[in-house]
Amino acid sequence: MKSDVVTRLRYETGSVTEDKYCVEPGTYCGLTFLLSTGNSEPLAIVNAGYIQHMRVSGGAGIGVKHL
Repeated sequence: MKSDVVTRLRYETGSVTEDKYCVEPGTYCGLTFLLSTGNSEPLAIVNAGYIQHMRVSGGAGIGVKHL
């Protein structure tokens, strides 16, 4: 679940850029729900930023190990 605000900026040249953020630019808010595969019981609600850091650092650690 993410609580993003999407803003579109249109420039004089006609180009458009899209920015996504939580409350203000540079912030992010996301939640990851962990559910049981047996009965769909909710097990945890985790800050998605925490999981993102573990995923990136885990991949980097495996890469370094095998270099």
